[in-house]
Amino acid sequence: LDRTGIFSLGFEVNNMFEKIGAPGIYTGASKLFPGRDQSQPASRYAVRSAVGGFLGPSFGTANDLMTVGNAGFRAMRNRGDPDLAPSDIGAMRRLTPFASLPYWRWAIDGMLVPELKENVSK
Repeated sequence: LDRTGIFSLGFEVNNMFEKIGAPGIYTGASKLFPGRDQSQPASRYAVRSAVGGFLGPSFGTANDLMTVGNAGFRAMRNRGDPDLAPSDIGAMRRLTPFASLPYWRWAIDGMLVPELKENVSK
């Protein structure tokens, strides 16, 4: 129902509130059908922050810019040691130009990002 577009406004509001942890349609569906897996969020909201969920993708991009900028300032404070977190790598990936093109996405998401996140978490 969410992807059909018939109830687009209702599901848009629901997805915004579920992003911040409020109960909604997906939460209710998991209670009604306990045997089914309802743990996945709405696909459009999977990578959005709470701010991006309410204010739109432009504000989500601003949030990612702040995250990457913060990582740069941490590297300056640590005299070149970036001290990155996996969330910093995710923000950099979302800001990478043309990263959603099919012939680049498989390389970036399949090879580069997992290796970077693994090296950062060590």
